[in-house]
Amino acid sequence: MMIRARTLKKRSDPSTTACADGHRCDNHSECVENPSDESQYFCDCDASAILWDEAFAGLSCEHKATT
Repeated sequence: MMIRARTLKKRSDPSTTACADGHRCDNHSECVENPSDESQYFCDCDASAILWDEAFAGLSCEHKATT
């Protein structure tokens, strides 16, 4: 079971989210707590695809996906 973490948006860039562990998620992606490593987070890039109809990839969802 994946636990969605509460995210805090940075004031400087509304498309960037700061996770509780300091990890950064770009392009409206969501911070998700790693189920096998408590208090560590990763970015769910699919969230941006659903909201903005644009796919992104990379550790912080910083790159436009290429299919």
